[in-house]
Amino acid sequence: MAEKNLPSSSAPPTLRRNPLAGDFVPVKPPTRLLPVRWTDRVQRYRAKLRSRLFLPYVVAAGVWIVGYNVAVRLWMGPNHPVNNFTYRLWKREGRLNPDLIEKELRLQRATMMEYGIDPYT
Repeated sequence: MAEKNLPSSSAPPTLRRNPLAGDFVPVKPPTRLLPVRWTDRVQRYRAKLRSRLFLPYVVAAGVWIVGYNVAVRLWMGPNHPVNNFTYRLWKREGRLNPDLIEKELRLQRATMMEYGIDPYT
């Protein structure tokens, strides 16, 4: 009686056999020219880069916004608008500091629009 793991003459040569029996011949799967498409590699790299850089960008933006507002508040005081949006809002509501209103009037008088010359033509 023949051993169970020994090769027989009727078995096709591409079949895998028991590696412990000594007749194991590995069958290599067919390979493509490029194992992974380069577009897949680029997409994977971009996703990894985005996931790595998202949190630092958010933290940096938060630090910048908070730091800028705190710096303006400490430097100019609480009666000074932080940006142009709050300046226009306070001007419309009448809460603008009289010094800032005077500064705006001096700036308007110094421009060429005061003399009827349009600098944008």
